[in-house]
Amino acid sequence: MGSIFILLFGLLSLFRIPVQLVPDVEKPQITVETRWIGASPEEVEQEIIHEQEEMLKSVENLRKLTSKSFNGRGEILLEFVVGVDKSAALLDVANKLDQVQEYPENVDEPVIKTVNTGDRPIAWFTLRTLPGNDTAVDELRDFAEDHIESRF
Repeated sequence: MGSIFILLFGLLSLFRIPVQLVPDVEKPQITVETRWIGASPEEVEQEIIHEQEEMLKSVENLRKLTSKSFNGRGEILLEFVVGVDKSAALLDVANKLDQVQEYPENVDEPVIKTVNTGDRPIAWFTLRTLPGNDTAVDELRDFAEDHIESRF
């Protein structure tokens, strides 16, 4: 009788106790995007990004600062140490950006956003046709998207 109870409780616990192999660790990240319509990436970098980086590099608990410049906009990604308070970091970033002396004419105000790392995809797939297959890659992509969405 005891063996049956142990087996029964073992099976119940197997299906009811959650198992988490990888803990959820959120890496706090904040992005700063500044738009300057009509500006080249070089102008955005020299006139906006460098000035913002100078101010933002002194933000507390900052682990990594990465910037990108595009046609008409610049983007800075700030990564913080795990466990930092996002609200405090967001406030600190906003205060540092307020200290930027002057932006060129026609530059929009910087937009500050928090990034949820849990929303990022865990896998990327590349589709290509095999030699001898004349099917367009777009048709294969549409087919794959339809079938993947219907299963999940």
